[in-house]
Amino acid sequence: MSIQINGINAIDNDRNFSAAGIVTVGTGNSATIIDGTTGITSVGIGITMEGVPGNISIAGTITAAGFNIPASIVSFSPANGATNVALTTSIVLTFDQVVSIGNTGYVYLRKGSAGGTTIETFGVDDVTMTPTTLTITQTSVSGYGTDIYTVMEEGFINSTSGDFVGLNTTGADSYIFTTETLFLGDEHEGGYLICCSASTFWIVAPSASQVTRTWYARNNATTTAQQVSGCTGWFVPTSAQLQNPGATCITYWDSYSSLYWSSSQDRQESGWRTSMPSGSTSGEHKTVNRPVRAFRCVSY
Repeated sequence: MSIQINGINAIDNDRNFSAAGIVTVGTGNSATIIDGTTGITSVGIGITMEGVPGNISIAGTITAAGFNIPASIVSFSPANGATNVALTTSIVLTFDQVVSIGNTGYVYLRKGSAGGTTIETFGVDDVTMTPTTLTITQTSVSGYGTDIYTVMEEGFINSTSGDFVGLNTTGADSYIFTTETLFLGDEHEGGYLICCSASTFWIVAPSASQVTRTWYARNNATTTAQQVSGCTGWFVPTSAQLQNPGATCITYWDSYSSLYWSSSQDRQESGWRTSMPSGSTSGEHKTVNRPVRAFRCVSY
C-alpha cells in the first residue's frame, strides 16, 4: 500500500518516502517538512538533516547515542569564580566526551575581561591532552589579585560529534578566576616579595640562605639560596640593585647586617659594598668577608 498526498505518491509500498513526495506537519515556523528529495527540515527548532549522508546542521544541541553536539565543558579547575588562585596553578578543562586538539587556534589568558589584554598565549603544542581533559601548565599568570579569563578560539578542540564552539566567545561559557592577592613582604617564590616593577617581581632569598664570604666567593649565596628555597634563578645583585630595590625596600625583607657585598667591581682589587639601610656604597678589598644575600626576579 502506498500513501498519496494531493495525488503525489509520498510513501511507497516499501514505506519509503518518494523522491517527489513532500510531507508537511504543522504550519508556519513550527512546521516540520519531510522531503523525499532533500531530506528532513525542521523549521521550528532550527535543525536541518540534509539528504547527503552524515550532514546535520544545527542551531541548538542534539543528544543521540550518548553523544552531545556540540562538545561542552563540564568542569573547570580552578573552579569558575575561584579566588586567591596561586599564580602557577595549572588550568584543567574537562569535556563531556572524548575530544582532540585541532590543527590551529590558541588558548589565551586575558586580564580583566574576556576581551582584555592577552597576558599568555598557548598553542596546540603548549597543552596536554587526555581523552576528555585539556591541561594548560602555566608558570606565571600576569599580576596578582587580577581577574583572569580563559579564552579558547573556535575549532581549537574537536570531537567526533562536532567542534567545541569556543570559550568566552559569543554564545559560549564564561570562565574566570582571580589570582592570589600578595603584599610586599609576603613569602613568595622561594623568598620575600619586596618590589613589583615593570612586570617583574623582585624576590630576596630567605635569611637562612645568607652567607658571609669574600667578594670572590660571593656566588656561594646563589647555590645556598637554591638549596634552601628549592627555586632556581638566584643571583647576587649589583651595587645599583642593592640600592634599589634592596635598600629602598628594606622594610619588606629581614636584613640584619649593615654591609653587603654586591656583584659589582670597584677596581681590580676591590668590589662595591652597600650599606643598609642607607643604600650608600663604597669600595672594599675583595678578600674581606661580608654578608651576601641572593635575589631573583620573576615575571608576572
